[in-house]
Amino acid sequence: MAVNEYLRTFSGREGVLGALGVYRAAFATMEQTAALTRNKVQVPVVALGGERAQGLEIRKMVEMVANNVGGGSIAECGHFVPEERPDEVFRYILAMLRIPPSSSS
Repeated sequence: MAVNEYLRTFSGREGVLGALGVYRAAFATMEQTAALTRNKVQVPVVALGGERAQGLEIRKMVEMVANNVGGGSIAECGHFVPEERPDEVFRYILAMLRIPPSSSS
């Protein structure tokens, strides 16, 4: 179960420090991606945010560095979009790739 894995990896001092590393690196990440605002990514990108977290802001941020952005806000979803709503993520990816969902999806 995903929750158990999060608890395992975030537990203890090292787990917390690792999880917070993303935020410590934010300014370096912004500096590294600044060039992409002038020379945007050309491959299709799916950008999804949970409505209870960043929602449409995720897509807006990705549109700053990529030209072909699909996605949006996933209803009734928080911060961990793939874990909370995997079927919705899958549908967005299929739509970006223009693959019709099968009747079993």
